[in-house]
Amino acid sequence: MINFKKILCVFFFSLMLMSFFSVSVLADDESAGNAAAGTVSEMMVLGDSISSGYRLENYARYDNSKPQDCFANILCRHYGLEYDKSFFNFSKTGDASDDTLAALKAADKDTVKNADVIIISTGGNDVMDVVELTLFDAFVAEQENFKKLGIDINLSSLGSIEQSLLSVFSDPKAKEPLERIIAKCSEQNVQNTFNNTVLQYEANIKEMISYIHETGSDARIFFLTPYDPTSLLSGNAIIESIDKMLMNINEKTKEITDSKEYGYGTYTEDLFNEFKDNLIVWTNLITTDIHPNKDGHLHIAEMLIKDIDSALSEKTALDQEQNTKNAPFSNTVVYIFFGIACACVAAIIIFSIITYRKKLL
Repeated sequence: MINFKKILCVFFFSLMLMSFFSVSVLADDESAGNAAAGTVSEMMVLGDSISSGYRLENYARYDNSKPQDCFANILCRHYGLEYDKSFFNFSKTGDASDDTLAALKAADKDTVKNADVIIISTGGNDVMDVVELTLFDAFVAEQENFKKLGIDINLSSLGSIEQSLLSVFSDPKAKEPLERIIAKCSEQNVQNTFNNTVLQYEANIKEMISYIHETGSDARIFFLTPYDPTSLLSGNAIIESIDKMLMNINEKTKEITDSKEYGYGTYTEDLFNEFKDNLIVWTNLITTDIHPNKDGHLHIAEMLIKDIDSALSEKTALDQEQNTKNAPFSNTVVYIFFGIACACVAAIIIFSIITYRKKLL
């Protein structure tokens, strides 16, 4: 009877082992689906003067970590990330979407791949660059006329050009020279250039998304659309063209992030409409600076935090759903092995019993 008892012990031990193994697999599946929702381990920011904190306190052209009120740095602190280790900001003041695309491709691929969240602020300089280039020659031709009217035109830098444009369009004395400039900028070839700018922006955004996915990244991607700093000014062909380009960029971005081909994990932060009625409150327009002020950056950060947490929670829910779908297959495999093991143990027991009885006989 000693051998028979040993066999029974082996049988029950096998049952316990297989049961433990089955529970362990189930526990692993469950824990994989219960990852903390809304957490960010790595974040990447790309873009222009908005995401680099231009005109904010402590702004430094080659150190995006300096302006603490920049929305990007607010996000860095909010998610407890560390600069250049788990938080990377490759933004550069003056960059258009083609520059941002180049910056993305120049970044370390593992940095792109490992990011949970990628934020891209671009499009504004696409518009401003083509408008400023178009207006430059026209303003140069009228510069002496502006001076006679007591209006100073400074075309020496990006900031001075923006300030000059804002001051001219809001100055009633500049009516006649502006009419000549507007007439020149209303020509069909100029309008075609404006239309091509939007098409190039669209192509760049699509390439950004494709490249991010090519690296193997599963990041949630957020595009900040540019707002219209000229919407408070009186309407004319140039202002209307700027508004039209910015509106089209906003619409194109939404179309892309809502599309079947590019929409997976991509989102639009609609600053175009969000800032429309709050330009005076959230920008420095009073001082002829079109960039967001401290309050504007805080609002952008709050928008992003809400949408990032929502997107990551949604991602976690999708992962859990996928794990649930895969679980029956995993459990079936476990149960098959469990059944085979039990059958083998049962066969051994039966064989041992028969052999033992034959010995007794």
